[in-house]
Amino acid sequence: MAAGHIRATDAASKAVDAKSLDRNKLTQASFRQESITISPPQFIKIRQLFGAVGVPCQPKDELAKAPLLIAKLRELASKAGGMAPAPELPKLTAIDALEAQSGNAQLLELFNRYDELTAIAKQWVKTADDIKKRHPVWSELINLLEHAKELGPYAELKADADAVRDNRTLLADPDPVRPLLDRASDVLRLALNAKLQGFQNTFAHQQAQLAADFDWGKLSTAQSGQLTAAHHLEPLKAPDLSTPAQLQDALDDCTLQHWTAKTQALPAKFESARHAAVTLLKPNVVHVPLPKRTLNNEAELKVWLNELEQLLAEKLKIGPVAL
Repeated sequence: MAAGHIRATDAASKAVDAKSLDRNKLTQASFRQESITISPPQFIKIRQLFGAVGVPCQPKDELAKAPLLIAKLRELASKAGGMAPAPELPKLTAIDALEAQSGNAQLLELFNRYDELTAIAKQWVKTADDIKKRHPVWSELINLLEHAKELGPYAELKADADAVRDNRTLLADPDPVRPLLDRASDVLRLALNAKLQGFQNTFAHQQAQLAADFDWGKLSTAQSGQLTAAHHLEPLKAPDLSTPAQLQDALDDCTLQHWTAKTQALPAKFESARHAAVTLLKPNVVHVPLPKRTLNNEAELKVWLNELEQLLAEKLKIGPVAL
């Protein structure tokens, strides 16, 4: 066995070498004559292959370490492809050919396929590294596109992203994903900044109206501060949108649609604060909502004003009235 003239398998039909063969289990081992002899220069070349793939191998351990080499090649191949838009998993023709052999025939197959195996192992490592670098950019793009569905450029962006996925061109040169991510980021950044500006404009308008309110002006600094905090009337702190990741965080925290709702809710929040101020100054005040009406002419206006006058007169009998 040590000279390579015969090979052995144990009771489980697993290959064993001369070093690991247990004398107590000799009768359970099966021996076959080797028809192939591996020369010392061939063994050196085979061990070089082990080193190139990343599997340590000492002299005389080549046959015992062959399964580890095959497992390592399969591992490298499993990372060199995957779900779209990554490339498809590589074909394992060479590995299948190795597993179809045993003993010295398998070692000879390793020797004969040295150039092929070292080349594909190197390529698989490079491909896996490229996927690892580019896939996060793809993930950022897909996540950002979820926030862009209501925007005009979405259809074109989605079509371009679908093309990258369907054609599995994640690793194409030049990179097709980064420009798409930049485009999607620009579109969403512009849309979000518009929402933020709209919120700030409405906030400033409502804040100016509140500051000019007669009753609000009677509050002390402490009282107005307490009501401002209680009704969450703090000015907007604009988020940092410099990078796609920061843009994603900002949109996850508050979507474009939610910013619209927040802006629309501002008048009610400021009005609530104003009512609270009146109540604080005059605890017995009666808040009277104005009757809603669509007025088509002056006659209808007079009717509405008459109804409003009667309503307010009744409420004034109870106490101060706030509109």
